[in-house]
Amino acid sequence: MKLKLYKATPPQVRAKHITDTIKPYITMLVWGRQTGKTFFMTMDMVERALSYKRGDVIMWVSPIMQQSTKVFLSIEMMFADHPDVWDAIIKRYDRKNNFIEFYNGVVIKFQSADQGDNLRGGTVKFTYVDECAYIDYNIIEQILMPMHVRTGGRFIWGTTFNGKNWAYKRFQEGQKSKNKDFIVSNMATYHDLGDHEVTEFCEMVRKNMTRSNFEQEYLCKPIAAGAIFTNIADCQKSKFPDPDSYEQIFVGMDIGVNSDYAVLTAINEKYEVICPQSRFNMKDDGLSAEEYKQRIVDFYRELDVDWIKKIKR
Repeated sequence: MKLKLYKATPPQVRAKHITDTIKPYITMLVWGRQTGKTFFMTMDMVERALSYKRGDVIMWVSPIMQQSTKVFLSIEMMFADHPDVWDAIIKRYDRKNNFIEFYNGVVIKFQSADQGDNLRGGTVKFTYVDECAYIDYNIIEQILMPMHVRTGGRFIWGTTFNGKNWAYKRFQEGQKSKNKDFIVSNMATYHDLGDHEVTEFCEMVRKNMTRSNFEQEYLCKPIAAGAIFTNIADCQKSKFPDPDSYEQIFVGMDIGVNSDYAVLTAINEKYEVICPQSRFNMKDDGLSAEEYKQRIVDFYRELDVDWIKKIKR
């Protein structure tokens, strides 16, 4: 029986080349949302199950069981309109224990990382790790990798970034040719699909997300771990706005005395910072209480719009 499972997109063609031609131990796919990462991994898994031999075990691992079960159920739905094909290739579809047994004797097991040590044991020929960046790397290294020792098994990892955690570092390793036997990484976003409808949908989503979240989820740009403020570079300007370009001034005062600094900031009605911040500390700057208060008063008085225009001219 000859099956055509899907028509591959450009990123999927590249991924197939990596896993089947280069054949690294780990194929790492960092693909943004709507790029077809999980779909590709699912199709590759079914294709692999049909080509493997009796006794081979394939495993799918997601961060939580709900995600893994979703993939398990999607395989049945894929053949919903082709029951004859389903009956010809599937011997057992166990909804209770989440595994599929094919007539050729290959088994696919669907597991989750939150099972922890309960995953231990057994041998696996190929493992798919979905959203690996959201899984503790110890689970992969200490539990999943040893399952490949006797089979010469391999991985496909698929994920978006989760900040600059271990997955980001592994991705960088996979970009270096010297590591190609161990890991090869590939990045793709919806732009690589060349699909107008997908692009239109993602651009609609962009308007309703924060820039940083959209860039991480859809454009594969990781948010730095621990970052509180993002897009700082976008806020930086080489010069302050011309005083003639605004009419209102708002002064913000973050008051610190001994253990912290006082920081005074002035912005206009366009939220633009209009002059250098004033930053001082009573102890470090050797200020008396009166001098400290005067620094605040002077900053405020110097921001009289007419006065600023006068000195600029």
